[in-house]
Amino acid sequence: MTKDKSQKQGNNSNEDEEQEEMSEIARTSQRFTEKVQDAFNQELASDKEFTDYEKQLARHLFIKINQQLKEFEKKRVKYNNNNKLPYKWSNIDLEQLAMDAVHRINLGLDALIPNHIWPVPYHNSKKGKYDLDLQIGYKGKDYYRRKAAVEEPKDIRYELIYSNQTFKPLKKDKNNEVESYIYEEADNPFNPGEVIGGFGYIIFEDSTKNKLVKVSEKEFRKSKNKSKSGFWDDWPDRMRYKTLVHRTTEKLQIDPEKVNAKSFGYVEQQEVEQLETPEKKNKKAKQGTDNFSDFQEAEEVEPNEEPDRKPDNDEETQEDQPENDNQETDTGKKQRSF
Repeated sequence: MTKDKSQKQGNNSNEDEEQEEMSEIARTSQRFTEKVQDAFNQELASDKEFTDYEKQLARHLFIKINQQLKEFEKKRVKYNNNNKLPYKWSNIDLEQLAMDAVHRINLGLDALIPNHIWPVPYHNSKKGKYDLDLQIGYKGKDYYRRKAAVEEPKDIRYELIYSNQTFKPLKKDKNNEVESYIYEEADNPFNPGEVIGGFGYIIFEDSTKNKLVKVSEKEFRKSKNKSKSGFWDDWPDRMRYKTLVHRTTEKLQIDPEKVNAKSFGYVEQQEVEQLETPEKKNKKAKQGTDNFSDFQEAEEVEPNEEPDRKPDNDEETQEDQPENDNQETDTGKKQRSF
C-alpha cells in the first residue's frame, strides 16, 4: 500500500469517527431535551410543550454541559487519571440532571451567558455515575432575582472598598430623602490598599426606594471560614465580590406572581444545601463523592490562568466558585455619589 493511499484511509477513518461522534451528540441532545420536557411536566404539573425560548435554553444548557464534559475529559486523560470514570454523557445521571435543569430553565437562566450556570460533575460511587451540579453564577443569581422582584430595579451596582479609598454611607433621614453614598477612588488607583469591606447599591425608578447594602471585611471572613474553600486563598477579592452580590440580591423582595414559586424555592434550597458544614462534606467524601472542579476554577477566573495548586478533595459550593471581576452588571461606570 502506498503512502498516499494509507494517508487517505487514515483521513477517511477520522472523518467517520467525527461523523459518528456528531451523530451521537445529536441523539444525546434529543434525549436530554425529552428528559427535561418530562421533568417539566412532572415537576410543574403541566402538559404544555416547551416554548421555542425554553427549547433554546435547553439547547444552550446541553451545549454548555457538553463543552464542560469535553474539557474535564481532556484533563482526565492529560493527568492519566485512568482510574476515574470517563466524563461522557453515558456516565451522567440524566434523571437528576433533567430535574435540576427544568427549574433553571423555568427561571430563564441561559447557560451560554457567562456566569449564569456552571455545570460541575461530582462522582457518586453509589450510583457509579456523575451527579452534575448546575451551579448558578452571580450573574444568574442577579438576573433571576431582579426579574422576580416586586419592583425590578433599574440597576444594581457593586464595589469592594479598599483602605485608601473614601466611602461614606448617606442614610435616609429628614435631611436626606434618598439613601445613598459617597465613593471616591484612591489618589493612586494602582495602590488602593487592603480590602476593608464592600457595598451593593440597588437603584429604583423612584430614588427614594434606593437601598444600600454594606458588607464588612469581618462578614467576608465569616463567609470564607464557612466555605473552607481554597478559592478564597487564591482569589480573595473575587470571592469577596461574589459574596457581596449574593448578600445584595437577597435584599430584593420577591413577587410570587412573577416567578414559579416551586422553581424559585428549588434553586434557593439547593444553594442552602451547597453551603454544607465541613463535617457534612467530609462525610460525603468518605461515602465516595469526589470533586473535579480544577478546570472550572481556572476558566471562571481567567481563561488561561492555572491556580498555583490543585484544589483539595472537599466539594466546592456554588458561592465558593470565583468569577470574573467585572464589578457591574449593566453599566461600566463606577458609581461615585448620589
